[in-house]
Amino acid sequence: MLALSTSWNADGRLAPEEFLAVLRELGLGAIELSYFHTPAEVSDISACCHSLGIRIVSVHNFCPFPACPIPDRPRSEALLLSSIDETERRRAVEETKRSLSTAASVGAEVLVLHLGRVEVPSVQGELMNLYRRGEGRSEQYRKVKERMTEERRRNSRRYFERVLASIEELCPEALRCGIMLAVENRFYYREIPSRDECREILERFEGGPIAYWHDIGHAQVMQNLGFPGHDEYLRGAGDRVCGFHIHDVEGCEDHLPPSKGGVDFRAFALLRNAEVLKVIELSREHSLESVRKGIKFLQREVRVNDK
Repeated sequence: MLALSTSWNADGRLAPEEFLAVLRELGLGAIELSYFHTPAEVSDISACCHSLGIRIVSVHNFCPFPACPIPDRPRSEALLLSSIDETERRRAVEETKRSLSTAASVGAEVLVLHLGRVEVPSVQGELMNLYRRGEGRSEQYRKVKERMTEERRRNSRRYFERVLASIEELCPEALRCGIMLAVENRFYYREIPSRDECREILERFEGGPIAYWHDIGHAQVMQNLGFPGHDEYLRGAGDRVCGFHIHDVEGCEDHLPPSKGGVDFRAFALLRNAEVLKVIELSREHSLESVRKGIKFLQREVRVNDK
């Protein structure tokens, strides 16, 4: 079943009833709850979904959004499961457990996780600017990329160990709730997991409630910049892939409606697998018509099953 993330309505311009009416107009019957909702919004959306027969197939951590996030952080990094500040890490674990309860209460199958980051300077913006100027093969580009890679390599382990500890604590609650914890690949190179970290997580927690969630847009940006992309992550995850975030990419700009960028969606055979969740995750600025065209493209050209 093809689903639409509530990220498209991140500004709350549509009330739950209006958003779900649009969903019906688009011919869809499922949503993902994104990570910016208040408890009241979660309750309202869930009630509307129940009355209209619309499924909530996945929930994106943290949901509901934490009442006291760390100041000056993007909402996607409100609290970090990778934090070496034990107070923050504990809060991140407890808020994730709260999200697991949310997922169970709304009948979802999966909780999508952002695992955190390695605390090194973020210079990916510099790399992307070079890429946009057509300097992706320049010596300066090579040097910036090498510096990013080396800094992450030297500093990653202690943050990754905190991630492993967090997952260890979350597994019993995930089993109790009957929810799969889905580790998502990320947009920024310093974020966790890298390709190798993803493989290590899946191996360590084999047999547990841990799976891989492939964000097509994130992987495409990484691939465009010369880092491991689609094939490396998907091969490493094997049969542990449980879902996709679907959006298109133009250069380094993601969260575009499918067919608006350069992603070859036909290459993803798993998008035609009825057992794998498929969530269209778009920025809020895209028009209803562009969303509709993206859905039709996926159904017609990629043969994504929407039933």
